[in-house]
Amino acid sequence: IKTLEQTKAIEDLNKSRDKLEKMKEKAEKKLLSVKSELDTTEHEAKEDKERAQNMIEVVTSEVKTLKKSLEDAEKREKQLVDFREVVSKVLGLNMTDLALPDYEIIKCLESLIHSHQHHFVTCACIKDVTTGQARHPQHHLKLLH
Repeated sequence: IKTLEQTKAIEDLNKSRDKLEKMKEKAEKKLLSVKSELDTTEHEAKEDKERAQNMIEVVTSEVKTLKKSLEDAEKREKQLVDFREVVSKVLGLNMTDLALPDYEIIKCLESLIHSHQHHFVTCACIKDVTTGQARHPQHHLKLLH
């Protein structure tokens, strides 16, 4: 009986050992699967981080370029505003009183240039209005402005 009990105990222990080995194999498979998944996730995370870093570098570079372009544009705009103010002062115009400064400056410059041309060059704005009865040659010319 004692041998029978020992045999039974040995069988139970063998069954338990087999069961534990199967559980160990399952755990090892699960561990390998989780480790593989973790490695894949880690690799993807590194790639994502590299892509994000590259994008940050590109965006940072673009922002620097845009800032420089904006600074250049602001500098040119200030130069143009300063030029407009100087030209308006030279023409005797008050910038604060002008509704359309560029238009009014241009009209004033056109008038000034036109007057200058009349003084030094015969202007194309003189029209011959002869009717066929020209008694006095100076009376058949009409100023268009």
